[in-house]
Amino acid sequence: TIVISSYFLDYLQECPTKYHLGGELNLVPADKTPSYFSEGTLGHRALENHYKRIMENLEREEKDKTPYNLIIEQGRNLILTGSTEFDLEASEIESLMNTYQQYAIFQKNESWIPIAVEQEFSKVLFESEELDLRILFQGKIDLMVQVSPTEEVILPVDHKFVGQRTEYPRRSETWNWPFSEYWRGYIGS
Repeated sequence: TIVISSYFLDYLQECPTKYHLGGELNLVPADKTPSYFSEGTLGHRALENHYKRIMENLEREEKDKTPYNLIIEQGRNLILTGSTEFDLEASEIESLMNTYQQYAIFQKNESWIPIAVEQEFSKVLFESEELDLRILFQGKIDLMVQVSPTEEVILPVDHKFVGQRTEYPRRSETWNWPFSEYWRGYIGS
């Protein structure tokens, strides 16, 4: 069984040598990790906590719910404490915390009902008993939501922090995504 992810497909499309070094030999660059990777990781941690707390609140009585301002503060603290793992400037950390907070405030009255956070999936791309070969595509969905209380539509959500935008078309987003429709949200200015 061969398992691939969107990152490996992106590496392969961007540069076959980069794919070989990073995807096959598992080598990493000796220089500093680009800040947009660090910011994306920290931002996703804050959003994961954010939507898990909202999901918990959906199951609780009003008196036992976590206040929304506390959920936002938890997200900001996750970014701050997690930033020690990365080589980020103080201004980048503060900007990321503020960006998350602005997103959270903006989304407060969103009609979405979160039903899953950081949900892993796999999809069989190719399978042959004759060759004794199976190729799986694995990934993780940031958020699954019911669009509104009155609609049964389930929609996967792919959050991207502005720094994560890339200039080249990402093959993994065009031919391997297991959903025909999804919402991509760019967070930040």
